[in-house]
Amino acid sequence: MRKTIGLAVACVFALSGCSGDGGAGSTGASPTSEAVPAGLSLPRSSATASATGTTSPSSTASAPTSASASTSAVINDRGNVVQATGQQAGIRAPDGTQAVIFTVDAVAVDQKCSDGAPPPKNGHYLGVQVRVTTGNLDFLGGSWSMSADDFALLDPKGGMRFDLAGDSAAKCLRESQRLVPTTLRPNRQYVGTIVLDSPATTGTLVFSPPGVQGNGWEWTF
Repeated sequence: MRKTIGLAVACVFALSGCSGDGGAGSTGASPTSEAVPAGLSLPRSSATASATGTTSPSSTASAPTSASASTSAVINDRGNVVQATGQQAGIRAPDGTQAVIFTVDAVAVDQKCSDGAPPPKNGHYLGVQVRVTTGNLDFLGGSWSMSADDFALLDPKGGMRFDLAGDSAAKCLRESQRLVPTTLRPNRQYVGTIVLDSPATTGTLVFSPPGVQGNGWEWTF
């Protein structure tokens, strides 16, 4: 993962943050990889998440062309889109089609591991429960990644940690529970858990995958 998270800049694609299906997925849900139609379209607000995690129907207007154009997207001074758990985010291709839609459903602090898993080196395991839908990924080189290497932690004291991935975290859950593969193919749906090795039980997770050029998404837990 890159070690610099800068201000928002013009990219060949746009970040978007939209209200989506709320509700946390169950810890350790089995990953899926199912074909879905190409040419995804992410509505500006397909559902509004309540404080209890339930959802209610909302606007189905066309998705904005950039995060800053979305009424629901907030970009902070680090250039990242501020997200809530259960809220959809995405990456749009230059032609306006939605290439990736993803959701962090929950962040489980002190994630329970499978029997025989090693203890965390940094102190605590975080189980990041995610759902990803991919469309046409040609402009991203034909694939996309979402793995522990793409996350950083902004701790309550303001320090940024990038050492959240590692062999210990990778061995916390069985393969059937993890988000695999980390390289995601086009026109698929994936569900699983990414385990991070964290020194803190509170803070802000920053997701900044390769190619985002300083932009990313954040979730406070």
